[in-house]
Amino acid sequence: MVSLSSKLRRAKELISSLGSAAVALSGGVDSSLLTALAAEALPDVVAFTVNSPLLPPWELDYARAVAEHTGVKHVIVDFNELNIAGFTKNTQERCYLCKKARYSLLTRLASRMGLAALLDGTTASDLTARRPGLKAMRELGVRAPLAEAGLTKQEVREAARSLKLPTAGKPQESCLATRIPAGEEITLERVFKVRAAEQAVRRALGEVLIRVRDHGEIARIEVARSHLLKAAELLPAIAGDLRRLGYKYITLDLEGYREASH
Repeated sequence: MVSLSSKLRRAKELISSLGSAAVALSGGVDSSLLTALAAEALPDVVAFTVNSPLLPPWELDYARAVAEHTGVKHVIVDFNELNIAGFTKNTQERCYLCKKARYSLLTRLASRMGLAALLDGTTASDLTARRPGLKAMRELGVRAPLAEAGLTKQEVREAARSLKLPTAGKPQESCLATRIPAGEEITLERVFKVRAAEQAVRRALGEVLIRVRDHGEIARIEVARSHLLKAAELLPAIAGDLRRLGYKYITLDLEGYREASH
């Protein structure tokens, strides 16, 4: 079995061989570790964070904190995925269309800055799941050093804790488009409604794993199973906040958060 230290060393070797790079820093733990490794391995590294309506606002705060912690130059790039042709139809190609457009933009920016490559925080664990965005990465030549070095999500968490990264203990996150059922149109109004709903639930429960699924008049709240009891106790107050946002019915999913519904 390859040790964690060996995998981290291999990841840094892969990054170092590029000479310079830009990192796509989302604010999650995977891209945070990648940014930290790149900062150690390269003299010239820039972190790009795409700021869009689909980015939960707290993720931008995490990205800024990671950039400050690692000392890398941080460039925030404004982008609106809802302008991508076909994206709002919310088909199975949504993630591919998004990643292709985002990373096409970032690779161009990296090239203009004289950087040799764009790096993404995909891990070895992601390679076994259905990730349409991986196809876009391959097409654009985006590198994934964590995955190439065999680092799993669990190992990334462990490494992030050892480096005391600001994101080491944060819940996993995903773009807000995932809150709208497949096949239903993604609109700016629905995205902003979901964002406000999740902010309300976060105020009540704190920084835990939360998803508010938008089903029209119904808001279906998913939390980690360990927080179901607390969520149930606070549901009357949470429901009041969500009704003020326009939801008629507020439900708590008793099965808790499930990655399959990501």
